[in-house]
Amino acid sequence: MGIVFKMIEECHKTGESPEQVDKRWKKEAKKKMKGDPNKIWGECESCGTETVLVKEVGLCGPCCFGESDTAYGNW
Repeated sequence: MGIVFKMIEECHKTGESPEQVDKRWKKEAKKKMKGDPNKIWGECESCGTETVLVKEVGLCGPCCFGESDTAYGNW
């Protein structure tokens, strides 16, 4: 399932706005990435989103791997 559908499902389930869900997911992603030497926090070189990046290339998961499910460091 793509990240957009997950976002819609989460908004429907929690009653939060997409912005609130995004903020919460980013906070959770920051916690999960600590200690992983292959992940950094920053702005994606391609899309400009501030999120978890693949350290070697400076890209977010979707821009690096071409899969929306890798958003928020899910790889």
